Amino acid sequence: MTPQEFIAYWLDAHERGEQMSWGDIASLTHETQVGVFGFCLCEDTEPIHYPYSDCPPPSEPRFI
Repeated sequence: MTPQEFIAYWLDAHERGEQMSWGDIASLTHETQVGVFGFCLCEDTEPIHYPYSDCPPPSEPRFI
């Protein structure tokens, strides 16, 4: 599943009242977390503590 498909699925699933499993949560990336939830944990952390490998560097916009 592409990141865009993952985001679209979970936006629709949220409307139906579905919740993510721990496996789905574990598969999040910066792109998918911002797409589904509107924020990413890397926005509040130091660069050496980024939770995802695709978190942008501080000099770039954090929202996709």
